[in-house]
Amino acid sequence: RHDVVRKEICDFLEAHEEEFSVYLLLDDEEEDVCDFDEYIKEMRKDGVWGGDVEIACAARLYRRNIIIFSALNAINIGTG
Repeated sequence: RHDVVRKEICDFLEAHEEEFSVYLLLDDEEEDVCDFDEYIKEMRKDGVWGGDVEIACAARLYRRNIIIFSALNAINIGTG
């Protein structure tokens, strides 16, 4: 099932590029470190770990609040 979830999240990211591309890191000159299309291409590969962008995307896509627990605290990612 993880392959289906990965595909759905990447498809959603692609369809909402304007919204999610702002989450990608910028270098010191305020330019994208990674081209959005290249980022999506990489994320589609099995074994590549997702991060904050993918978690926020999943919350929106599946219309669920996602809570991330760590040793220090819990972070609630809403559906926006």
